[in-house]
Amino acid sequence: MMASDLVGHDGYTQGTNFGISINCSSEEEVNTLFEKFSEGGKILDPIKVQFWGAIFGVVTDKFGIKWMFNYDKTMA
Repeated sequence: MMASDLVGHDGYTQGTNFGISINCSSEEEVNTLFEKFSEGGKILDPIKVQFWGAIFGVVTDKFGIKWMFNYDKTMA
């Protein structure tokens, strides 16, 4: 798990000025977590194979927290 501070293009909003990144241990786990955390939230970057080769997606959950889910099978 990793966390990072951030400010979106709309500026600083207290309580949503950070994101949490989860490195998953399987393709099933990354898809399950992404689906569950996106319920009632907003998908910012759909889960897909990214240019660096990992499956990755970004969602804001129903509480406004940004989550980044990553699975890189070369790291498993």
